[in-house]
Amino acid sequence: MNRSLAKLAGSLLCVLAMMDASANNLLIPYQTVPLTVSGYEIVNRIPASSQRRWPEKLPIFKRKSSEFPVAGLQALLDQSGFAGTNVAALFQRAAHRDEDRGIINVRTPDGMEYFVVNALQGRVLLYCGTERGGEIPPPDAVPALATVRERAVRLAEMLGVPTAELELKADGSIRMVVMEDDQIRRGIKHKASRSVTMSRTIAGYPILSQDDDKIQLQLGVDGRLLKFDLKWSFIEPLRTNHVLRVSKVLDAIKQGNVVADILNEYPADGIARIEIKDIQVLYVVPDSPSSQTASTNGEMRPVASLYAVFKSKTGERTEGGLFAPILDSK
Repeated sequence: MNRSLAKLAGSLLCVLAMMDASANNLLIPYQTVPLTVSGYEIVNRIPASSQRRWPEKLPIFKRKSSEFPVAGLQALLDQSGFAGTNVAALFQRAAHRDEDRGIINVRTPDGMEYFVVNALQGRVLLYCGTERGGEIPPPDAVPALATVRERAVRLAEMLGVPTAELELKADGSIRMVVMEDDQIRRGIKHKASRSVTMSRTIAGYPILSQDDDKIQLQLGVDGRLLKFDLKWSFIEPLRTNHVLRVSKVLDAIKQGNVVADILNEYPADGIARIEIKDIQVLYVVPDSPSSQTASTNGEMRPVASLYAVFKSKTGERTEGGLFAPILDSK
């Protein structure tokens, strides 16, 4: 992915609405506005490599009802301070509560540790607090990042998550956000924990949502589980549509079927030319399976995310992002 495009995609993290634009249902990513200028020239500067990767067809997805395997949840819980708690019994008690049927929410008396499961939202959250004890651990007491990653993937698989949907880097390895926590105890600095966060793709493409689907695991000294946070909506393909050719997407932009990143800055004396430097498919995901504020039907649809350069007649230039529909309505 182009680095500038990746930075733009990472900053637009949720969905505001869906509107009917021309014949294509244009999903409007959060923090975007209509591109109100007109009369500009569109110039295709998209690399040949990006155009070769452009798909011919793409599916539209919808959420489906699903539940996390009880055995997987039990295995996760038994790695924490809640070990021995019967998950099946927790679900049985939850089934009799009208206000939060099927939701598990277990906390310690002080509220500092908790275990939450919400199958409707595809959410499992286990938090076991910070490290205990006053001894300074040896330098290698916290598992290596590779170990944390492998354990996170195993836990996700036990919970029925298709880890083949994890976002990959160009070399085929899993893309991870890594964090390490160093603490000082009695004047001595030591490693307290390591964590990895892995994001999801849909049909192999990045997603935009209010709260991205992810897997996060934090391990402390001797591999103690400090936090496991899984958000993963279960989905299924609804139908498959033909995708507009890149040239048709650019034609649609010329006709005004486009929205712009609200943070874009434009030349002071107007836009005479828009050079499209790169293009990428993104899936726009409604913010909640129980909310209709993001979409009229809760569908997960692909859109084009474009990295653009805006130029004026006097040569002033700025950079920014645009979003356009890509599904052929025919």
